[in-house]
Amino acid sequence: MGELMVMASELVTNAIVHACAVGDVATVRLWTCGGIWQLEVQDPLCRPLPEPTEAGAAATGGRGLLLVRGLSDEFGVELLRGRGKNVWVRKVAAPAMEGR
Repeated sequence: MGELMVMASELVTNAIVHACAVGDVATVRLWTCGGIWQLEVQDPLCRPLPEPTEAGAAATGGRGLLLVRGLSDEFGVELLRGRGKNVWVRKVAAPAMEGR
């Protein structure tokens, strides 16, 4: 679950910093079905995400999407025809430990 929290933090931060103006709303959804967790962050900006690139050693940002891609099992963006975009990640739930 810690990985989902990191991914949620990164995606919500990106929505607030890069896609929302004062008064805009970003929506977060999280659910599970059949052992797969899905996290979605919807924002009002109707533009695809930039391609993740390696940030320079001195850069203070620019690593979030690389981190999200590395932690998720699947990652994607859906443009919502004039209503913004939905950024989603999927993560297979870790099996419960035996004997607990």
